[in-house]
Amino acid sequence: MKILAFTDLHEDYEFAEELKKKADKVDLIICAGDITVFGDNIEDAFNFLDSLGKKVLIVHGNHECGETMHKFCHKSKNVIFVHKTYVEIGDLVVFGYGGGGFAEEERGFLSVEHMFAKLIMQKKHSILLTHAPPYMTKLDQMNKDYHVGVKTFRRFIEKTQPSMAISGHIHETFKKIDKIGKTVIVNPGPGGAIIQL
Repeated sequence: MKILAFTDLHEDYEFAEELKKKADKVDLIICAGDITVFGDNIEDAFNFLDSLGKKVLIVHGNHECGETMHKFCHKSKNVIFVHKTYVEIGDLVVFGYGGGGFAEEERGFLSVEHMFAKLIMQKKHSILLTHAPPYMTKLDQMNKDYHVGVKTFRRFIEKTQPSMAISGHIHETFKKIDKIGKTVIVNPGPGGAIIQL
């Protein structure tokens, strides 16, 4: 399966054109949030996502309200909101947790952690989709000694080892790749990255 992953589009239509070209080559699209700038023009953003013509799994970023994102996903032809839930496609499961910012802990994640851990054991491939990156990686590193990621996500990844973790939020780390144990972690940036599973 080929997946196009992207994050933090922030209504940048130059990057949107890149995503359109890449969308034709993939089976599934995954977005780690922040498609808008503080929620403005969200309807236009959803029209763009629907125009890609593929299933899009998405979590909200810190620029969108989760309830608003859920409402627009409900109206959408192709976009599925995966905050605190999951989607299974063949031997792949994608589970998500959106929102957040520079928090060290995401206590709300604890309510879904056990369910997500069970799914990882049941599927050949698993993707944790979050807006904020896991702590102490190349993806959350603001400078040499300053990490702003989420410790809750890191502990979960260390314990359960999903195939991949996709996140965004930190613009300085677009296109960075790292590993936590066997789990590949990626910030695909707004231009997106094609991932083969």
